[in-house]
Amino acid sequence: MCKPGTGTARPPCRWHHAGLGSLLALLLGLSQPAQAARYLDPSLRFTLELPPGWQVRRHPPGAPAENAVRLRPPRRTDRDRGLVRIDVWSRPALSGAGLQRYLAGIGREGDAMRVRRKPTGPGLPYWVEYRIGAYASDGQWQVERRLEGVYLSQRQLWTLRCVAAESEFRRYRRMLESACLSFAPPGGR
Repeated sequence: MCKPGTGTARPPCRWHHAGLGSLLALLLGLSQPAQAARYLDPSLRFTLELPPGWQVRRHPPGAPAENAVRLRPPRRTDRDRGLVRIDVWSRPALSGAGLQRYLAGIGREGDAMRVRRKPTGPGLPYWVEYRIGAYASDGQWQVERRLEGVYLSQRQLWTLRCVAAESEFRRYRRMLESACLSFAPPGGR
């Protein structure tokens, strides 16, 4: 520690404070989120605000629908350990009882356990947060936390599924929520 008036046996205080200042600046720089960029899907025409470097894959294996688009973070650890992904797909709009059954079925498949449901009144968007466990291709049991949203737009029903491993969800929650809540179907909201 640097103490004033201790003589020349100790190094000057300036380097010590400069080191702390640099460390503080580095920590503050790391804690600031990266600037999101607007992504416009060329075929489905929806938009999302995504962190830089995210990758797009059309018709990925295991996707929830034929026309699904999967968005994944650039770092392999986020994809493999964190199981982070956003799936977006559309289908023809449902009306009345069909729409109510579809909304009620979100988060009910298999071992799913609903955590939170956020209907926005009689219209859409509609959000459900749930956990679900399943065996991965390597035989490991994995538990995912999903934030799933549904939008009705121009005779299309849009579904977004924002996913991370349950053990890592707290780390990715803010990023997933901001990306998924920024969704805009073709022609706006």
